[in-house]
This record gives sequence, structure tokens and C-alpha cells, in this order.
Amino acid sequence: MTLQAWHDGTGYEFAIADASTDRYVGSIGSTWGPNPRRFAIGYMVAPEARRRGVAVSALRLVTRWGFERLAIERLALWTLPGTSPLRR
Repeated sequence: MTLQAWHDGTGYEFAIADASTDRYVGSIGSTWGPNPRRFAIGYMVAPEARRRGVAVSALRLVTRWGFERLAIERLALWTLPGTSPLRR
């Protein structure tokens, strides 16, 4: 599904890797919304990698990539109930 979404231009998923070990620590992705210039973004980070700025770094990189490469006009971040640390 991820490859098809990339091909269709409806979604883009990325692995998040630890910069020093190249070990997988999470994922981040954006999905096309009802307007072709509006995307939603979501991510998850492994418990052992949390509180180290991993999500913030990944979010900055993917956001910049989306605005530059996809000409996104609006990007929304959705969080699930009970995930208040994500909102910081």
C-alpha cells in the first residue's frame, strides 16, 4: 500500500532511524486530504527513542520536504486521545 500511495502521490511514508546507529526507531508519513494541496501527517516513535527529539527532527524534515517538493499549502497534525506529550 505504501508503494502504491507513493506512486499515486496520495501518501508518503518514511522510516525514522537513529542517526548514530542507523537503527529503526519509528516512522512518519503524510497523507493526501480532500484537497490535493492539503496533507495530514502522523508519526510513531519506539518507546526507547522517545523524549530525545526524534519526532521533532523527523517532523521538521518531512514538513520541509512536503512544502518544497509537493507544494503543500496546508499540513495538519492529528494526535490521538491520551497522547498529550505528542502535542508539545
